[in-house]
Amino acid sequence: MDPIIQPPGRIDQSDSEADITKILYKSGRALKQGIKAIYLDVKNLFQGILLTLLFLLRNSIWILLGTVLGLGYGIYLLSKNGSKYQSQMIVKANFNSSRSLYNTIDYLNAVRSNGGLERLSAIFNIPASEVATIENFSIEPVESEIITAEMYKNLFLSNDREISKIDTAWLRTISYNEFKRSITKYDYPYYEISVTATNPTIFAGLKDGIIKQVSEIPLLKEAKNNQISINIDEEKLFKEAMLGIDTLRQVYNIRLANNRLSGSDNNQFTIAQSMPQAKTPELDLYDKLFTFQDQLTKTRNRAVLEKNVIEIYSPFNSVGQKVSIIRQSVVKYGMYGFTLSIVTLLIIALYRILIKLEKTKQIAKG
Repeated sequence: MDPIIQPPGRIDQSDSEADITKILYKSGRALKQGIKAIYLDVKNLFQGILLTLLFLLRNSIWILLGTVLGLGYGIYLLSKNGSKYQSQMIVKANFNSSRSLYNTIDYLNAVRSNGGLERLSAIFNIPASEVATIENFSIEPVESEIITAEMYKNLFLSNDREISKIDTAWLRTISYNEFKRSITKYDYPYYEISVTATNPTIFAGLKDGIIKQVSEIPLLKEAKNNQISINIDEEKLFKEAMLGIDTLRQVYNIRLANNRLSGSDNNQFTIAQSMPQAKTPELDLYDKLFTFQDQLTKTRNRAVLEKNVIEIYSPFNSVGQKVSIIRQSVVKYGMYGFTLSIVTLLIIALYRILIKLEKTKQIAKG
């Protein structure tokens, strides 16, 4: 019998149905395997959680004992040293002194940890017995969206000579979001310095010592003196420019009054003449005068804000605020004891597993 020849371009319906069935079968099989894998992962996760809970339950006595020992040591330190108190100071770092400020805080902590009480006593001009109550110094930048936007504005959008000028080349190169991501802790203008101590009344005497450590750096002192000279010269320049503009304005008013008295102004014009262009030089003079006034105000404000290497915005409180119980040594050493007991138990359990494996290998060889 001759085979059945189908017309060209015709697809056998039975083959098409077989392909669809095969695709559905493979899809269902893949879905089944995916669900099975998810089930196994969830099952293993619950088994891991269950084994962890069983491990903690079986060794709860030892864990509790380690936690109690840590809490006991924390209570001992609390009774020996007393409660901790903390106070903060907000400062502005001028002349790129933020790195020096961080280095100073690190230096003070290093001297404190190495027992250099006499050195700290000389820095802060307070007795060594009071310096011994200091726990640590810390520093972090004051971060906010407003401060970041102000930094971006001062760097790219402001110009002291042309207020309306915008550096579009920089704006195309660095967007605000890219600028914000690239900022480091040393780039912020304001910083919060915190001190923790067991003496609640020691903080008032720490401000001058910290500021002096940074302000006595020779390079920063030179930068400060140069900026002070620049501010003085700019203020003198703007005052002279404003005086010249005021003199020019008076001369213009006199000339305008003379022209009116002599009747030299002619308001008639023919049709062939173009409309005269309105000129108001007196308004231009006033605009220049206000521009120089604004620049003078900026210079004076900068002179106030950059009078010192480190400007204090908010000093330490004379009496520190008590640190919360969570951050006291009692809770901290209790967590240390809890963690240390769990780590010790895990090491013991791992050691036992290794011993069992070694014995199993020896039995297999024997």
